[in-house]
Amino acid sequence: MQDQCPFSQVLRQQPKFAKEWTAKETFEIGIVQEFADESTVIRKAIQRAHSLAHLVERREIFGWTKE
Repeated sequence: MQDQCPFSQVLRQQPKFAKEWTAKETFEIGIVQEFADESTVIRKAIQRAHSLAHLVERREIFGWTKE
């Protein structure tokens, strides 16, 4: 299953080949979820933070990923 995950492929290629990724590639493999131009990046970041704020309610479930 891990071999089918594009992100895991990225993690394997980066150290081996020092690959540089284009913005389009990072979006396609899921490293980047959204693009924003300079004039809207802060507004979009705040919107994204608000959309994820509900995860704090289940901090004990997600907390182990940050340790």
